[in-house]
Amino acid sequence: MKTKISLFFSIYLFFQILIIQFSTHHIETLDWDINAFLVTSQEFGRGNLPFEYQYENKPPVLFFIFYLFSIVTNNNLLYIKIINDLLLFILSLLLIKISNTENNFNIWNYIPSIVFILFTSNVWFHPNYSEYISLLFISSSYVVLKSKNIKNRSFYSGLLVGFATLTNLGTVFFVVGLFVINYLNSTNKLASSKYFVIGSSSIHILIFLIYFFKGVANEYIIAMIKIPFSYIESNFIITENLTVFLKAFQNFNNYAYALLLVCISLLIFDIFKALKYKKNINTKYVETGIMIFCSLLFYIFAKKGYYHHLIFLLYFLPLTLKLANTRLSKNIISIILIMSVFTISSEFYNDSYKNLKNFQSIQNNYPLKTISEELRGSVDKDTKVLSTNHILILYYLDVPNFSYIVHPALYDYPEITDILKENKKVQNNEIINLLQNNPYVLEGNFQFDDLKNNYSRLNTNNINLDFLEYWKIDRSLNIFVSK
Repeated sequence: MKTKISLFFSIYLFFQILIIQFSTHHIETLDWDINAFLVTSQEFGRGNLPFEYQYENKPPVLFFIFYLFSIVTNNNLLYIKIINDLLLFILSLLLIKISNTENNFNIWNYIPSIVFILFTSNVWFHPNYSEYISLLFISSSYVVLKSKNIKNRSFYSGLLVGFATLTNLGTVFFVVGLFVINYLNSTNKLASSKYFVIGSSSIHILIFLIYFFKGVANEYIIAMIKIPFSYIESNFIITENLTVFLKAFQNFNNYAYALLLVCISLLIFDIFKALKYKKNINTKYVETGIMIFCSLLFYIFAKKGYYHHLIFLLYFLPLTLKLANTRLSKNIISIILIMSVFTISSEFYNDSYKNLKNFQSIQNNYPLKTISEELRGSVDKDTKVLSTNHILILYYLDVPNFSYIVHPALYDYPEITDILKENKKVQNNEIINLLQNNPYVLEGNFQFDDLKNNYSRLNTNNINLDFLEYWKIDRSLNIFVSK
């Protein structure tokens, strides 16, 4: 009976993810970040390291993982999107393990995973963000730490969370959190703490040595130390940004919003109860509180207020539902959960069904892929291409950006550009200076009147730009080729 129910919930989670995630696979770009990860990851194929000739503000292991995605899928963007769907499925299974660390069968152990999928159902959370990949390492680290059948689990737990920090540097808070959990659960606290530290630091030492012997240690220090510390100077008001998110979340789905409020209420209630009855604190719920606190610190110190910075919080917060210990509270949560599943599934079902039905033709309708096929004959690996908007074209053409900066939005972050200027990686008026070098292909919102003497505009009238990007911020496609 236990096995059948576990299988049922696993199948349900898979199809729930399928219904939600497949609804947007016909859109080529959901978020610029993923395009920047893909473009930067191609540096490995050229024998270079990230930050050596191309800069994107994430750690190098993330780009290596995206490089592996490209190899496995043969650079098929649709399949890379599907990998993210599978990643969400694995994360939901790991959350079941985290929810059931005592290995006692209880249907309520499956609820946090369902709620996590519902929390991340909005299109805000569909792209393959670095948070999801980091979360894979963090949740695996937690599961390993709680598994009594694994020898040297402190070391392996530290190693896994070390990988997390090299996919997203802000996850360093989870190193501290898991270190504390490891310490609290160890009989030999000194030895286990030592092995945890060795595990988490060893991968950092290895990566730094790779950069050092390649002769680009300075670039690594700039990207991994100098620029991240400059973020601390950014202005950020947590209450204001969380209020905006909660209002947007309520507009998305009232039932999912209600579940979120229930999770928050249970957490607050448990904190007050723990303060009142200090002797009856359950260690497991202390650990959940630590992971939630680390998730909140990640959001605060990210300093940008982007919704995807809340992914960690939305992953660990549903664990608080296990604090509901009365039949009435569980019945209320179950009703809200069923309504949330029904309404969210109804919203995404038609688009997902359409995409599954037309699966073979989805990638052929991607606008940038189509235009890249037209350019491929005149572009080789040495061609200078400057992209300042739809940078996915660089991925399809397999060429680096003519600028050291990959992600277009980074030009607007002085905490990044000032340090890059100090280290002579970019110049003042970077784009203007690059244009004076006459790249062969330009992509971006350039004024054609300023370019018409040297460039011709590529005709894109035959391309359906409805599938270019989801948020309709900029569905113009401007590509200029040197005469």
